[in-house]
Amino acid sequence: MALVAFTGVATAQPDSFPEEDPSWPRTEFSISDDEAGTKGFNTQPARKEDWPYFAALRGTRDGVVTYDCGGTAISSRWVLTAAHCVEGAAKNAATGKWERPGSGALQLVLGPKDLKTVTPANVYNAADVRIAPNFTRGGENKVPVNDIALVKLDRPWTGPVVRLSASSASDVDRFFGPAYFAGFGKTDMRQASPERYTSAEGPFAAYTDILGNAMIPTRSPEACSNVYQVEAYDSAGMICAGYDTGIIDSCQGDSGGPLIARDFAGRVYQIGIVSYGESCGVRGKPAVYTRISGFKDFVRSVVSDAVFVDAKPEKTVYMTKAGLENLIRTLKPAEGKVSVRINDGGSEFRSGERVRIFIDPSIKGRLWVFDLDPSGTVSCLFPCNAGEVETALVEPQQSVVLPPDGVSISISPPTVPGDSTLAAFVLPERMALIGDTLPDLSRTKGPIRTVWQSYSDILVFEVRDAMSDAPSSDPFANTGMGLLTYSVSE
Repeated sequence: MALVAFTGVATAQPDSFPEEDPSWPRTEFSISDDEAGTKGFNTQPARKEDWPYFAALRGTRDGVVTYDCGGTAISSRWVLTAAHCVEGAAKNAATGKWERPGSGALQLVLGPKDLKTVTPANVYNAADVRIAPNFTRGGENKVPVNDIALVKLDRPWTGPVVRLSASSASDVDRFFGPAYFAGFGKTDMRQASPERYTSAEGPFAAYTDILGNAMIPTRSPEACSNVYQVEAYDSAGMICAGYDTGIIDSCQGDSGGPLIARDFAGRVYQIGIVSYGESCGVRGKPAVYTRISGFKDFVRSVVSDAVFVDAKPEKTVYMTKAGLENLIRTLKPAEGKVSVRINDGGSEFRSGERVRIFIDPSIKGRLWVFDLDPSGTVSCLFPCNAGEVETALVEPQQSVVLPPDGVSISISPPTVPGDSTLAAFVLPERMALIGDTLPDLSRTKGPIRTVWQSYSDILVFEVRDAMSDAPSSDPFANTGMGLLTYSVSE
């Protein structure tokens, strides 16, 4: 079916828009209604400057332009996406256009983050489609495996392109690292079909017209291999990511879009591609993303100028004063189960004094240590990078000395007079703590901005969910907290 071209400003819409079709590219397979998530997926409207390389894939269904997948520009002529988004695509010998089964000519939109503002200048036709040779469907539900593809643009894209992860060392799933995704996908499982919108081109259908983005924690490969045992999960080519509660998740319509990380200089690079998951926003069911570093040879064989980087991932957690105080209030009944002292137990120190922090937990779990100064600035003390997260697992009565190598550190007075608070938490091992802020993804070493206060609430929601593993008689049995107030003078 040829793509319908719209000109001028449409004042009328078709009587009906296409309903959800089982053949549409999708990120999830079906589960029973009583297990399906029914909440919104809590994405935040994206700023244009944060995702300048984002591409939206579209076709035509029942005469209506319909957006169904995402992608990323990785060179001036090529867009990276999921193979299942272009599955079955072929060149129409009569028209010369690349078409997908049931959706006509394949087009890509680059630039706008509001689909209502799309103009013909933003629209590119597909000039070629390359699907990974080993792409297949596996497992009981025939989920996509080796889910990666490349789409060539019919003319050069002059905007930014995204860098790609070159190796597993850059892939932050080794340590519960923060990652970020974006897309025009579903915002609620009750959304049975795409919404109706109108742009200067005319009517179109999409699950949302505004690009959404969110921060999620990556998970260990075991978190997905245990869940998707019958789904051909393979950590060599897949990344597991998502909150354990499912409170934020990618969903249908986000397929093919990016999962990105940041390096220590604040520069973004793409580590994954939205692939599949069991429904969306389901507790204990993280989403699966294609691991780009596992397909470097395929990408380079097609796109010689794609940029791969061996990046050093950013620190593991960003926390605001509101988020830390929220966490302290939540775990108040668990205070005292972690002992915290500086040096020999003092609380007043002089500028330049050398100190060490001693922590003694009475329960097992993962240790997290933060410092809150009088100005309201929160500093991560441990674990703050990839190499420390696995060493943060502690046992009862295990003494921990910070810095980990036992070398004392020099302290300085805060910029604002007053007392500081040292907070140490022991949380269940399965909980991924990535903080409550979404970084400015468009700036190198840019400021951390709290774009959504609800991340503080999500942080507490995750803690409370992790506490559900404890016996009902003692809901704080698997959590502990220790606080120390101290001051530093000149």
